[in-house]
Amino acid sequence: MSKITTGTKEWAFKNMNIYTGCYNDCRYCYARIFNVGRFKRKSVDTWSQMDLHEKNFLQNHRKRQAKEGEDKAMYDYMFPTAHDIFEFNLDCCITKLWKLLSPGNTVLITSKPRLPCISEIMRQLLVYKKQIGFMFTITSTSTKKLRFWEPNAPLFEDRLNALQLAYHQKYITNVSIEPSLDKNPINIILKVAPFVSGKIWLGCMNWFGWIRKLGPQGEEAEKFYNFAENISKLPHIHKILTDISKLPKVVKDKIMLKDSIVNLYKRNNHRRVPQL
Repeated sequence: MSKITTGTKEWAFKNMNIYTGCYNDCRYCYARIFNVGRFKRKSVDTWSQMDLHEKNFLQNHRKRQAKEGEDKAMYDYMFPTAHDIFEFNLDCCITKLWKLLSPGNTVLITSKPRLPCISEIMRQLLVYKKQIGFMFTITSTSTKKLRFWEPNAPLFEDRLNALQLAYHQKYITNVSIEPSLDKNPINIILKVAPFVSGKIWLGCMNWFGWIRKLGPQGEEAEKFYNFAENISKLPHIHKILTDISKLPKVVKDKIMLKDSIVNLYKRNNHRRVPQL
């Protein structure tokens, strides 16, 4: 297990998005919190309606020039980071990916994956296969939790199928379990590990004040909020890391801790995250 720096910068040097809003409408999404809660660019009701950012979409790209001392394992671009890829915007996303890849850039494609979309991306961009990696977000095996937290995103089996497809097509595959929505993510880890050629990234939820403010209200919603907050506290995270430390080395070596966990230990005056 290793720890990281912050945000998406452990994965790629630059982020790229071509939409404001995301149909998935995930309750915990940082882009939703910032654009709806803090900057009022959209409302709770309109966040799931995706507006094309025409300037970003039309922008052409050169090969990003590496700087001395850069981590060569990182990608030039990460796309997308604030919205997802759906059947209805697939053509625009593939066009943007072509603009990023054709000058020679490497791109980490991030998604709560839909099998038809991933299949079509691989088909149309096959010539750039060596420049592409995938990061698939898989946060829970529970349909009930996923339907609350990620209302319009694919369910667990659909995402696992997309992961398996990319792995068998010999793409670099990674999984992000951030935030972990289950009491213990080991079940997800064991299910995805055979199909991850890269890393499995583990993180916890943040922004609970904003999540409650912008999310559904009522007794049932509070149960989800309270459960997520409790499993994101240090004692529970520490127990999870202890459980992970007992996994086979071939699995443990794939696990990376996101800054949400690293910073949780720092806030509680722990100098070091436990070693697995």
